[in-house]
Amino acid sequence: MQERPEARGPLSSYLFILAAEGLTKILQKAAQNDHFHGLGPTLHNGSTIIHLQYTDDTRMSLNFDLSGLEKVSWALKAFEMISGLKINFSKTEIIPLNLTNSDLSSVLPLFNCKETKLPITYLGIPLHWKLPRKQGWSNLIDKISNKFSRWKSNFLSMGGRSVILNSVLIASPLYYFSIFKCPSWALNKIERIRRNFLWGSYQSADKKKLCLVNWQTICKRKEFGGWGIINLQHMNLALLCKWAWKYFYKEHNSLWEDLVRSRYKNLNNTHSASSLWKSFSKLLPIFKIGSQKIVGNGKDINF
Repeated sequence: MQERPEARGPLSSYLFILAAEGLTKILQKAAQNDHFHGLGPTLHNGSTIIHLQYTDDTRMSLNFDLSGLEKVSWALKAFEMISGLKINFSKTEIIPLNLTNSDLSSVLPLFNCKETKLPITYLGIPLHWKLPRKQGWSNLIDKISNKFSRWKSNFLSMGGRSVILNSVLIASPLYYFSIFKCPSWALNKIERIRRNFLWGSYQSADKKKLCLVNWQTICKRKEFGGWGIINLQHMNLALLCKWAWKYFYKEHNSLWEDLVRSRYKNLNNTHSASSLWKSFSKLLPIFKIGSQKIVGNGKDINF
């Protein structure tokens, strides 16, 4: 059999989105008919989250019910027949949560896929029932260190190194910092790498470099006598507080906001909350101090 290269036209991505929307409708209709049930709290419309989609990746969260899982398998096969697409079960994984070996052995043949366990990496973020451990942050530090090593700081001016610190090399921890609060030991290592780079060294965080100006002064804004280098600790707190801003003022009626309100009806009650939500809750006082209400002209108020 001769393989032909896949030709993608300008409409191919939109056609795939339409096909993926068909899968969503099939799963939603089956769930509405109580063929299977999703995990997690019940949303305001009485439903639960069955699946999440991102490009060609689909993540399903389901309760263990052998009859219901069989119907999920039928729904996936129906999607293949209707759309003409094929689900790659060789790349499909099942993550069991509190399942016995006998229950798991009855589920795997239904989907002909392999088993994996937490922690896993999903969309670049480690998924676990706990916050990232030292190994996860060490991987991020190594990634940042490798990026710095590609730039020969000795051949760049001080101004050029400052621009790189605030633009190119700030992108690596940005995604992590928008979700997790960076522990102090990891933050100190990352700052040491940045300090060394600014003063002409591209060595690792373990190598010390003579600094001619205090780092706190360097991280001040230029109008306050600093150099305008971004303070990573402040950036981390600002990115995390942005979630509170979205929750209270920005993204009402969104899926994640509905999920949080269903799971944590009282935001101050963190007794049974996840580690991630507990870390968010600690930032609420900081968010309230840094936010204010502005009286408008009344055009957006419905009487």
